[in-house]
Amino acid sequence: MGSKATRWMVAALAAAAVSAASARDALPAPSGGAFVLTSFVQRGRSDIRRNGVLEFRFSAPLRRRTVDDRTLQVNELIPAGRRPAVGARIVTGNVVRFDPSRTQRNYDAALLPNSTVTERDRMLGLTGGAAFEVRLPAGPDRWTLRAKDGRRLARPYGSSFRTNSLYDDPVPGQPSFTGVAGTGLLDFDPPRQSPSGRIPADASIIVGFSEPIDPASMRVGETVLLLRISTGATVAGTVTPKPGDPSSATFLVTPTGGFGFDADGEGWDIQLSLTTGITDLAGNALRRPVVFPVFRTTASQ
Repeated sequence: MGSKATRWMVAALAAAAVSAASARDALPAPSGGAFVLTSFVQRGRSDIRRNGVLEFRFSAPLRRRTVDDRTLQVNELIPAGRRPAVGARIVTGNVVRFDPSRTQRNYDAALLPNSTVTERDRMLGLTGGAAFEVRLPAGPDRWTLRAKDGRRLARPYGSSFRTNSLYDDPVPGQPSFTGVAGTGLLDFDPPRQSPSGRIPADASIIVGFSEPIDPASMRVGETVLLLRISTGATVAGTVTPKPGDPSSATFLVTPTGGFGFDADGEGWDIQLSLTTGITDLAGNALRRPVVFPVFRTTASQ
């Protein structure tokens, strides 16, 4: 064999060796290997935000229908034992994300064709300052996670984490008062009486904001002020999220025992003020204080 042919053969063999080495480095993991959890991102942490999304990574894409509250358990540890944490399990390839700011029903409904679901329905997320466990059961006689190709989870998994009292800000910036349904106005339950426009003495005031508000920051007598104009007295009361509204942006301000009326049956003049002590979930203060026009109460009919 000539020197030219020899050099060509040596070069070809060298190139083949390099190519083979590169191919070995680029080979994907064998499809027949064990199907396992490779990472729980928040494992062991004690600083998880109440609305923080948990992330689980697996060695292969998951069969979506096997991912539920039995196969991927997130439980809050309580004195009586444990209770399941509520959240949506969102499957994307080999990753499952647990979003505690929405229920599974809410997430699934948002994916339907022509869905009208746009808002998350559990904005307050997980219990603050609480301990949680994660459990992924496995075994031949258990309903368990499966890979897309049918492989069962090869071994069980258990871990834990803790939440703090903080939130990731769902809407950047400061919140503002927007009124009910964005009208910029107060509303009442029961509503104003017609034709007088007066407010029933047992009514609650409905207030709405531009984003979810921390309920702990809504305190009558401190950040939410009710004033009886004729006497200068403050009115005691409570603030609660509006029933049936999962946004955490609408609240009922309810006076203790009602607003009342005087001995002659005449109503009181009442004024509501909202201060900058009111904050969103991330602790951002109300953009500006709001003092509302005086309204007059009347006996309920």
